[in-house]
Amino acid sequence: MMNKRRKKSVFLKFLIVVLFSWIISNCTFSANNQVQNQKLLAEKELILEVITNASESSYPRGKVLDIRLYNDKEVEFDFYPPNTPDRLGMKFTSEKKDAKLSQEDFDEINSLLSKSDLLYAKNYYAPSRRSSFDSTVKKTVNFKVENQEKIIVLEERDSHLHLEEKSSVYPASLIKLLEVVEDVNRKLRKQIDSESR
Repeated sequence: MMNKRRKKSVFLKFLIVVLFSWIISNCTFSANNQVQNQKLLAEKELILEVITNASESSYPRGKVLDIRLYNDKEVEFDFYPPNTPDRLGMKFTSEKKDAKLSQEDFDEINSLLSKSDLLYAKNYYAPSRRSSFDSTVKKTVNFKVENQEKIIVLEERDSHLHLEEKSSVYPASLIKLLEVVEDVNRKLRKQIDSESR
């Protein structure tokens, strides 16, 4: 009888040691994961964000993320279907997507962000068109260069900014940056659209 109690006691002690060791190793693993995740988040830095906010008579409507670019070439954007006649009357919806930017596009954007005319651009550009349309668009460009954040807001009385007409209004690098962002966004949405078919 004594032997059985002793065996039970030894077994319980063994179980407690194993359980305690398991708890400590899980806590250590979890703490290491948290540290690694914090390092990744600290290393991942926003480089550029472009948001378009358009009136209901425009397409796309409302607030849409054109691009959110990080220093690891990861990009987030809103995917929405093309504006085709078969979508007439349908509710506008968008879905946040992510992808990796090509090295070429990433380098081009970074190069444009360091141009002096962009760094010294005004913070606000008022509408310049006298349009009879009831459409309005507001584009917010937020970027970071050498730990300095810059926000540029552009507004127009139409469904888009008409970049091709703005060489005397916007800095050349800002126009080129917005064209590159439009092109990248179009390519990414087209890629997703073709994959879903």
